[in-house]
Amino acid sequence: SMRRGRRFCSTAATSRLVSKIGRPTSALSTERSLDFLRAKGLDAEDLLLVSTLVKTNAGVESIDVSGNGFGAGGAESLVAIVRSSPQLSKLDASQNNLRASAALLAEAAASHGSLRSLAMSANAIGASACTAIGEALAAAAGGSGLAELNLSHNAFGRAGGGLAAVPGLSSLRLASCAVGAAGTTELAAALAAGSTLRRLDLHECHCGADGAAALAEALTSGVALVSLDLSDNNIGDKSGLGSSGVSADAAVEALARCLRSSASLRELDLRLNGFDAVHLEELAAAAREGDGKRREPIELRL
Repeated sequence: SMRRGRRFCSTAATSRLVSKIGRPTSALSTERSLDFLRAKGLDAEDLLLVSTLVKTNAGVESIDVSGNGFGAGGAESLVAIVRSSPQLSKLDASQNNLRASAALLAEAAASHGSLRSLAMSANAIGASACTAIGEALAAAAGGSGLAELNLSHNAFGRAGGGLAAVPGLSSLRLASCAVGAAGTTELAAALAAGSTLRRLDLHECHCGADGAAALAEALTSGVALVSLDLSDNNIGDKSGLGSSGVSADAAVEALARCLRSSASLRELDLRLNGFDAVHLEELAAAAREGDGKRREPIELRL
């Protein structure tokens, strides 16, 4: 009778999962894309069942479980899914309140080999978990293989500064992570030291004039960044100097030098920074001057 009770429980759990995802369980064992799991109200128990069913799906390439809010209780099942999916190249686990358990997922990603893109935005990831994520990815033997990391909307602050040093990473998204001037300066140092990053998103990160100037200087020195988002970072604030004494005027001058000389940069977003008309004209003129030396004009957003 105990076995029958367990089977009933399993059947009930299966029925519940099917009603949530609106598909038969066979889809989890056969389909290459499991992006239909996004925002289905899945809890940790549902995810445990998903991990069991996905175990037999050797061909799955993309999984989107974002927006389910299953919490740290679902992290172990997520790790099991990653480990049992050799072809998995893209995983979105954003908006799930993973907190410190996000580091476990980074460890699984680091040793995977095929996973190219990992998103864990809006997961209440703090500074120590952010550091653990960076360390796990950096420690992978022969590189993690991960190219794209999205940790936006996690208020881990300066700890984000260490992530540009992760080997092999080409895209790093840290929008609304409160990285600050100090963290941005660390990112700039990693770029100058030969980081593989090509795309960096620092939208609304409190970079300020200090952080912007540090990044601009790194880019002027030949860093191969292609796309940089520095929108909404208070760079043009003239009310005072940044923490390391950089004024808005000095930051704009550094950005202008970068726009004139950078051969690699294709996109620079500087919107919502409180620049005055003089700053805006200085930046636009520098971009025009630099475009004369570039193969194609830079996409400058002011």
